[in-house]
Amino acid sequence: MADPVSQNSLQFDAGRIVFDSDDQTALIHDIATGTLRKRLEGHDGGIWCMQYWNNTLVSGSRDRTYEYRAGACDSRGESEDRYIGAGSPVGRVGLEGCYDAGLAVACCWHRTSDCSHRSRQPFLRHVFTGYDNAVRSIAGHGNTIVSGSYDSTVRVWDVESGTALHVYRGHKDKVYSIAYSHELERAASGSMDLSVKMWCTRSSEQLYHLEGHTSMVGIIALSTQYLVTGSADATLRIWSPTTGQCLATLTGHTAAVTCFHHDPILHRIISGAYGGVKLWELKSDAGAVHGRFVRDFAKGVPEL
Repeated sequence: MADPVSQNSLQFDAGRIVFDSDDQTALIHDIATGTLRKRLEGHDGGIWCMQYWNNTLVSGSRDRTYEYRAGACDSRGESEDRYIGAGSPVGRVGLEGCYDAGLAVACCWHRTSDCSHRSRQPFLRHVFTGYDNAVRSIAGHGNTIVSGSYDSTVRVWDVESGTALHVYRGHKDKVYSIAYSHELERAASGSMDLSVKMWCTRSSEQLYHLEGHTSMVGIIALSTQYLVTGSADATLRIWSPTTGQCLATLTGHTAAVTCFHHDPILHRIISGAYGGVKLWELKSDAGAVHGRFVRDFAKGVPEL
């Protein structure tokens, strides 16, 4: 039996779940049955991040390459000689957080875009500076970027001007995870100090200081319905984004939660940890939120 591996990034929709892992493969499962449909190979190092749209998957690896796939590898590119700390799409803007204590912002135009830029190729737009340590996590929407750094700060940036709108200080250790809701005009941050903080992005105000996790909060998601946090304590917690109340705790993983994807419309969460991926459903009953475990996803062999 093969040794278990850790999952680093995953996504799902109504019909499928796609997750990558540190064993250099990306897996596609049927979400209704848990059946493994396809295994994508090609990287020479562990896959650390990925994003898919329709039938196209982009994966980034520790081998310092990225791949575009539509069922099979379509193209492959070399990255710069440094590791990417985190990344997130913001409209047609790409973000890159790096261990060199910088945040690079590039305009990434789709091939069918009507953008007037002649080359229609990615080009560097801003490099945001001011950090005292690595940028670990970034999120954004429209003209707003929120970043979290190992220097324990959270910063809000204006994309057009390249200026910092707010610098939030309050965490006592490295900021590992960032989430942003433009509808709520709020950002949330998770830290090695075991806490989660909610910030108002219109001001420099800290709204909530959330405690309960017993280890680093390494991953976080924010919607108008829920704030979801995943921790090295092997649990996920569901919080109210408007009151800060802890609504539910999901237990079942036996190691640190390394990734999850939350869909507030489907009321589902899929989480990954060392050795396994789990599907949960969120149910509301008389104001209380309950997390129901649905199934595990095994690596297995794809069905033909």
